[in-house]
Amino acid sequence: MSAGAQIGRMAIGASFSHRREMARRFGYVEPYNDRWCVRFQVEGRIHRITSIETPTGRRIAIRDQETAEEILDEIRVTIRQTGDPIAAIAPYMGKSVLLAVERRYREWCSVQAERAEAGQLSAKRAAELAGHLSRGKLDAIRMRPLPGLDYAALEGLQLDLFARGYKPKTVHHVMADVRTFLRYAARRRWIQSVPELPVTMLDEYEPTIPSVAEQRRRIAEIPEDARGYFIARGLLGIRHQEALRLEIGDYRRGVDGLDEVSIKGKGRRFRVLPVPAELAAWVRVYTPALAEAGTPLFVNPKTRGPWSQSSLIRVWRAMEKRLGLPHVKPNEALRHCFGTRTAERLIREGMSRDAAQQAVMGVMGHTSRVTSDRYVKLAAETLRGVIE
Repeated sequence: MSAGAQIGRMAIGASFSHRREMARRFGYVEPYNDRWCVRFQVEGRIHRITSIETPTGRRIAIRDQETAEEILDEIRVTIRQTGDPIAAIAPYMGKSVLLAVERRYREWCSVQAERAEAGQLSAKRAAELAGHLSRGKLDAIRMRPLPGLDYAALEGLQLDLFARGYKPKTVHHVMADVRTFLRYAARRRWIQSVPELPVTMLDEYEPTIPSVAEQRRRIAEIPEDARGYFIARGLLGIRHQEALRLEIGDYRRGVDGLDEVSIKGKGRRFRVLPVPAELAAWVRVYTPALAEAGTPLFVNPKTRGPWSQSSLIRVWRAMEKRLGLPHVKPNEALRHCFGTRTAERLIREGMSRDAAQQAVMGVMGHTSRVTSDRYVKLAAETLRGVIE
């Protein structure tokens, strides 16, 4: 863990008495050339505050001891409140290397890595965030002082990503992650507010949603011992990671033949879904009734271990080749097909659009009506075409 991350952990968990002691020991005032300064040590290095910024943005030297003492007192007050020396010095050292984007972004990534270890974030997501820096995606702003980031600087970052050949969707995701980082920086009081970010325009994407019959045909062509994952995603509409996270302990076999499965969704939200007969039959054949805790419900039959993304894609591509079908992304042919065709069926049966949206939200684990509305909209458009 970096020194900055250690300070952050101390800031979050420190008691008031500890924060008060941190403040008392923080820095001192001393003469510096022909002026005065606040001298302190942070992250293993000596730093000095020798000037202050005026409301017009001009910096003026600290000419007397009294002013230096007042600045030190204000810094100590902030440390007593937050326990975070970086937040305390930010108003006075906006251009310091301590507040460089790269330095503070690394600290943020360290926090995300700890969240991943605690099960609050996927390890893949934490690695993706760290990769923005290590892969050079943030080169346009990495050495800039964090408090100095403004719309122009962030627009420069966006244009630099386009110049490097990244597609609009990738640029959109990077900028969204930068916004999340800046929100964290504002909560830590490293910056006063989150600057406006430029909008990345995305091309309208028209997903390929197969019919229920084609979806069933695709699933049926997959080797039976490897079929469980695909049945679950197609008939329950669960996410890729939700299917991989399922363990035998999450599956409850009903005495009356009605099985249930507990889905761990985004944000550690759970939902319990009834199991379709086809999936229940597969589980009874290919999943041992007695297994060690933590055993995945769906395993790769060749390795007897968890599925990898590449293995799933190979199985899917091989199925399409055998059937002579064009490639459709698994997420569209399985989860998106479930959401769209379920909404379509509910509307056809007389359910209102709003009620269909609520039903899809509950089953698919959406937290936003906007997400569910995509499926309802596609369903309504399909039905309109049939009626017309």
